[in-house]
Amino acid sequence: MLIVEDEPLILFYAADLAEQAGFAVEEAGNAEEAISILESHRDIRVVVSDIRMPGAFDGLGLAELIRQRWPEIEVILTSGHARAEDADLTGATFLPKPYTPQEFVTTLRDHSGPGEPSRNQSAEVVYAQFADRQGSAMGR
Repeated sequence: MLIVEDEPLILFYAADLAEQAGFAVEEAGNAEEAISILESHRDIRVVVSDIRMPGAFDGLGLAELIRQRWPEIEVILTSGHARAEDADLTGATFLPKPYTPQEFVTTLRDHSGPGEPSRNQSAEVVYAQFADRQGSAMGR
């Protein structure tokens, strides 16, 4: 899975949730980095991308390019500003920000294919593990 997000804290949060859910995660800070990763990692089946990003093109442009070059890849677009209709134009799934850990993990699992992490662990269990880790990191 590839997560594309220009905000470092959101990228860390999303990548940590995905890893806790059992996904192997690659990270990119913009669409150009994402394309480079997609060209060199043929095993990526899901891309989660913010819509608003700096650079030559945004998440909508990235989703359109993925649809053209790698039609087998599922694209999930996220934004706190854009509308679901924007994602519909690219054939992508839309996940509004802010999303809960449960919403994020459930969306990933709903759009992952064979060979992705087991669905045995519920999104609630993943969230509990994430919350425990965050509490430990903050000295709680």
